[in-house]
Amino acid sequence: MAKKIKIPFSEVASLDYHKFAKGVCNGVKGYFYFLDHITEINRQRVEKYSNTKILQSRCEFAPEIKKVVIFVGNKCF
Repeated sequence: MAKKIKIPFSEVASLDYHKFAKGVCNGVKGYFYFLDHITEINRQRVEKYSNTKILQSRCEFAPEIKKVVIFVGNKCF
């Protein structure tokens, strides 16, 4: 079984997010961090942690506007 590693906040802060919100994803409490875009290198860095998920958000009245959202859970998935 692979070792579960949580993402350090310094790694999250380096992603240049512009907004965050507290919430729940798949029954896990944590924080959603909203980014305008994410590079492939940053995507690979985030995906190696076991308490993160990369999601996409869309505006309700302008679905063509999409943002990258990184969910950081308080515990691993």
